[in-house]
Amino acid sequence: TLAPYGVAALLTVVALWLTSQLQRAMGFPNVLLLIPVVILSSARWGGTVGVFSTAIAATGAALMMSPSWSLWIERPGDRILLLAFVVVALTSAFLASRQRRLEQRLRANETELRAIFDLAAVGTGMVEPHTGRFLRANEQLCKMTGYTRDQLLTKTTGDITHPEVKLALERHA
Repeated sequence: TLAPYGVAALLTVVALWLTSQLQRAMGFPNVLLLIPVVILSSARWGGTVGVFSTAIAATGAALMMSPSWSLWIERPGDRILLLAFVVVALTSAFLASRQRRLEQRLRANETELRAIFDLAAVGTGMVEPHTGRFLRANEQLCKMTGYTRDQLLTKTTGDITHPEVKLALERHA
């Protein structure tokens, strides 16, 4: 949809306005407030929206540089500043977009792993290594132990281990 582009454009315009106020107060061009908008846009909606935000920000920043309201930038230092902004912004957009894709894949893998865990044909549980307290249990483990999931999550492996098994384990330890 176009909504992410609209929100990114609005955020970029607000950042440009704040940049113009900061520039007026400082007396020289500044692009620091624009980078977070590009990162936010890329991280939230992907690299394409981040590049879109970069294009708006770079155009707006160029229009604020001398001579005002012209895409021609008079001072070499301002050109370098704008070029550095574009390079940093595009790099940030790429990295934030990549991070977003990795997080999406991680969530998908986690969902798949949860399904495999919950639907396993054998009793499966996850326990906290130091205490032995159950963190997760599938339905098969609940059936095997005779506890509901909520009950099992209040127990440790020691709580549900038969006393004879505990004794045998202690002898072999």
